[in-house]
Amino acid sequence: MEPLPLSIVPKATSLDRTTYEHMREKLPNSLFAKNRARFIKLFKEKMGNPESKRFGFFKGANEVPLYSSDVCYPEYQEAYFYYLFGVVEMDCYGIIDFKNEHAILFVPTPNNLYKIWMTVHTKEDFEKKYEMEVRYISELEEFLVTDCAATSATVFVNLGVNSDSGLTTQIPEDKYLDGL
Repeated sequence: MEPLPLSIVPKATSLDRTTYEHMREKLPNSLFAKNRARFIKLFKEKMGNPESKRFGFFKGANEVPLYSSDVCYPEYQEAYFYYLFGVVEMDCYGIIDFKNEHAILFVPTPNNLYKIWMTVHTKEDFEKKYEMEVRYISELEEFLVTDCAATSATVFVNLGVNSDSGLTTQIPEDKYLDGL
């Protein structure tokens, strides 16, 4: 892997939120593809090469409204989600198919009403940005039923406690996990 150019980090500045914002959009998608490949390799070494389907199901960070206003607290993606998918947008889910070594990103369905105030991204925009298969969250339940439950696949979630903060990781909601 080629080292990242130092030109993406502003000179003589501390590493603060502004620097992070500047850097996170410039990291190449190949970095996150390599991270996923490394994760899949380690998973297979630990769990064995799957004969049947096995999926990893991950939940990214959620937007948190600021009191009763229409703005949110500053957004920081879950570290493991960013590491595996490189996604900075909130309210996304990710699936890793360990057998086929394939990742799918599930993004919120755009609300066209928001086009008045902001840029609304389609799944095609996300596919271009992240260079991976993208579907809408509205398709997630169907995917889980048809590709996971119907095929007797094993679905793994990232449930654990962060040793530094003592906080438990977020896992997908029960409506997605029921029946798996």
